[in-house]
Amino acid sequence: MRAIWVIRFYFYKLIGRASGWKGYIGRPKFVKGLKNIYFGKNFRIFPDSRIESLGNGKIIFGDNCVIGHNLFITCSEKDIEIGSECIFSANIFFGTQKNDFLNISSDSNWFKENITEHSIKIGNKCFIGHGAVILPGTILGNKCVIGANAVVGGVFEDGSIVAPMKSKKINH
Repeated sequence: MRAIWVIRFYFYKLIGRASGWKGYIGRPKFVKGLKNIYFGKNFRIFPDSRIESLGNGKIIFGDNCVIGHNLFITCSEKDIEIGSECIFSANIFFGTQKNDFLNISSDSNWFKENITEHSIKIGNKCFIGHGAVILPGTILGNKCVIGANAVVGGVFEDGSIVAPMKSKKINH
């Protein structure tokens, strides 16, 4: 099965979307806007990803990235840049679009009103845990760690650790 993943990587390399001579791309669920999606050297992604550039925004993966199952990453006009040597666990979401639901009038198309978009930038050597959500405008410095199921938005310095509240131990 991995032989097909390697062939897919070389196909992307042939059309100019992947660099280097090593890597693999597991079978995606959905890819849109391939002309704006770039994979670095030695890029590895497991199956069932959904990668979509719906406009002119670019999705750029750095070198030596390893990404688990079920990545969902989407942008329209703003870019998502992921540094080199990042490791992402499974079931992670990145999105550049934000809708301000608090300012929607009752007589409008609520889904399209008040939408803004903000770029996302992930530094080098970052780890993102299982089930994390990376919100529009997030900037992670180098060597940041995002815990499992964290919802992340904002600017974080190099070496930051972001995690949901710790569970309490229950004594029996």
